[in-house]
Amino acid sequence: MLFHLTLTALAALSATPALAQLQSMRATIPGSLHQCEQTNLFFFDTSNARPLSVLFLPSSQVPDSLRSGTTTLSEAEKYNPLLALEGIETPDAQQYDFELQIKEGEVVELFGFLPDGSGKALSLTRTITTPLPGATNCLNNVPTSIAGAGSVTTAVSASQASAASSGAGSSASSSSSSAPTSSSAGSSGSPASSASSSSASSPSSTSSPSSAAVKGHAVEVATLAGWTAAIAGGVLVASGLLS
Repeated sequence: MLFHLTLTALAALSATPALAQLQSMRATIPGSLHQCEQTNLFFFDTSNARPLSVLFLPSSQVPDSLRSGTTTLSEAEKYNPLLALEGIETPDAQQYDFELQIKEGEVVELFGFLPDGSGKALSLTRTITTPLPGATNCLNNVPTSIAGAGSVTTAVSASQASAASSGAGSSASSSSSSAPTSSSAGSSGSPASSASSSSASSPSSTSSPSSAAVKGHAVEVATLAGWTAAIAGGVLVASGLLS
């Protein structure tokens, strides 16, 4: 019995730091929020555990069970977040600035999360009002999950990389298509190439990709091979007669 109580106490002690951070964690945000405005929030009593994350959930979809106790990122993301903020490194009691990418008329509730993904409702419910004068459109590519913000960036990067790759491929293709022409011109105009190709049995003749130059005339490799075979046959016949 004593051993069991000891294990229970040790388990409680090991869970205390993260649980204490979650239970004490709180945040504030302005009471009036406008579509596409630059605004801010503050965190408190998190023991500076970083990075933190925030989800703005539509109030109409948040069940009462999610508002009480604790939750997780994976659970909260089931309720269709309207905006996700991730990688918050700002220390406690210091202002974190962000753009409110939520359209007017939405009623939202904020949920905060520790680095391990555990979180809770921050008891902050707000109604998003009309944009302020001069506000620009911010409702494109809105990050709505903690992993979603990186995907947008990755998708953009991937499309740019694809375009760059196809451009590089076409350049390489054009380079390779022009390469044989310059190579052929070089070999036909070079005396050294003509001299090395005049010997039918030389290694350079057999390694020629398409043709060899013999006495200024382009001769196909197949023709050279036939000449070589005929000469070899003549030598064999002569050898047989002599013997």
